[in-house]
Order: sequence, then structure tokens, then C-alpha cells
Amino acid sequence: MSKRIAILTGGGDVPGLNMVIKGFVARMEEAGWEVIGLRRGWAALLNILPDPAADNSDWVVELTRASTRTIDRSGGTVLHTSRINPEIMKPESVPDHLQARAAGAAARGRVDLTAAALEVLEFLRLDALVAVGGDGTLSFANRLHREGIKVIGVPKTMDNDVFGTDYCIGFSTAVTRSVNFINDLRTAAGSHERFLVVELWRTACSPPISPAPTARSSPRSPSSRARWSRCWPRTSAPTPATTPWWRFPKAPIRWAASARRAAKRTRSATASWAGSAASCAARSKPTPASA
Repeated sequence: MSKRIAILTGGGDVPGLNMVIKGFVARMEEAGWEVIGLRRGWAALLNILPDPAADNSDWVVELTRASTRTIDRSGGTVLHTSRINPEIMKPESVPDHLQARAAGAAARGRVDLTAAALEVLEFLRLDALVAVGGDGTLSFANRLHREGIKVIGVPKTMDNDVFGTDYCIGFSTAVTRSVNFINDLRTAAGSHERFLVVELWRTACSPPISPAPTARSSPRSPSSRARWSRCWPRTSAPTPATTPWWRFPKAPIRWAASARRAAKRTRSATASWAGSAASCAARSKPTPASA
């Protein structure tokens, strides 16, 4: 009898998820494993009815190399996703057949349905489970691990903040697109002679796309020693109105002081340009012919 393994995707969708699913299915099929997909993340474990006569086709799908052959040609995830965490369910989000368990909601208004999830995993006869997700998805995977379930976690988040790994699926795309976007803004900033502010997403744990300004060689990019809490890093004087400013949303920003500093740098650079232009004009002035 072949071993059985399931895979699910949870949290936000990022590029590369379908490639993960395709590669995983191909490798497991070569090893003789049966692979099933759990649809809509952890929500599947709360909506699957542990009854052989029940129709669970909306939540469980068989995955083979043939059925996943072309899924890498599209974005998102063919298994769909959700942000459901069975350990901290809101009472109004509990499925109808589990409403009786929601009666004992904790004081904070959350319900722990881990026991129901374990019953479904036993019903599915799984030898192992693969969870592809970020901090929220993998936190419940860790809970299942503590309950004795064999779980494999695949880090997936543009935040790149999963402990124990240096690289998460989706992080590279976030950086690449940020670099392209900031680069495209240079033209508009230079044409209108303005400073532009670019706000980049981050979490409280780490600045996920902080390499973006550095990758595009922005003179306003902080050095490795700069503090992330600084809105305006101390760098060499930039070329006025040719490079967008950038900041992180959770970093405090003092707009008035920042505007004064930007204006001062602009005036200083403009005066320098004027002096250079005058010097160049003087040097290029034709010398009168000698008598």
C-alpha cells in the first residue's frame, strides 16, 4: 500500500506557488507516494466531513503529474488559499457542523478547533502533510507538529520573515517589482523636478523589500549600518529631483523636517549647478585673437 501525503497553500498568494506544487507532486509520484491537495488552506480541515459517504470534492483533490503538468504557466495557486487558522477561529467563521464546539469560545472570542482538524487528518489517512505558507500558516503547522503529526513547512511570504530560513517564496518577486517600479519613477521625478516618496511594505519582524532601493543603486539607500527606523538615512547629497525618496510604513516620518531638508539639498545642488555652468561658460568663451 502506497503512502499518502497532502499539500496545502495558505495565506497570501505569491508567484511560484504552482511551481512548488508541480515539482512536489512530480517528486512524490516518482517515489511511489499518493498525493492529495487540500483546497483553501487550513479551511479544508474544518470543512471536510469525516464520513466515507460525504462528498468532500470541494475540499480535496487528487494530484498527479498529469493533472499538474501545466499549472506552472499561471500565477496564484490552483489549490486556492485562505487565512484560516483552526487554533484561533472566530465563532462566526466556524462551519455549521462544528457550531457546537464554538459554544466554549475563549474569553478573547476565539475557538480552538485543533481537535476537529486532527480528526480530519486521521480520516484522510495521511502519512505526512506539507504546508506552504508564511507565519500564520506555519504557526498552525507547528501546532500539528506538537500534536504528533508529521508536517513539512515550506516558507512562502514576500515578508521574508520566517524564522530558520534565509529565503521565502515570493520575496524575490517583491524585490524585483519594487526595483522596477522605483526605477520607472526616476523619469517622472526628473521631468517634473520633484522628490517622490515611495512607501514599501514591511512587517514588524523585518524589512522585507528593503534591498529594493539598494538594488537600484539609489543614493538614498541606507548602508548596512543604517537604522531601519530612520526615515531619511544620512547619505551623500543626492541628485535633486531625479531619484524617488523611499520609506517604510511603520517608520515614523516627520514631513515638515523632511521637506525642509529636501528643499535645502535642492537649493544647495542648484547653486552648485549654477556655479558649474558659469565656470563652463567662462572656459568655453572664445579668446580674442591676438593683435
